[in-house]
Amino acid sequence: MGTLLGYIARVAARTVIAAGRTLTGERHLAAGAVACLQTHGSRANWRPHLPLLVIDGGCRPDGTFVSWVVQDNARVNGALHRAVLRLLVRLEVSDEDHA
Repeated sequence: MGTLLGYIARVAARTVIAAGRTLTGERHLAAGAVACLQTHGSRANWRPHLPLLVIDGGCRPDGTFVSWVVQDNARVNGALHRAVLRLLVRLEVSDEDHA
């Protein structure tokens, strides 16, 4: 299970950074994100969720910083959910009918 959780965290970070690159039109923007996958709810029940800390921009290859502002969180969340579902199908943890 630990490996799966790591895969999910990496897919989430990559997806959010890709959204920032799309927002700025900067394909080669280097950006950072920290994902902290939590697997429990308030009653110690299994409830995985993924808080992300993402910087508000990134650096071009020449080192200049480019800011981005996510104005459509629902769209980014949708992309994130689709990316995680594709990962689960690819790893055969879930099938397309359930995803």
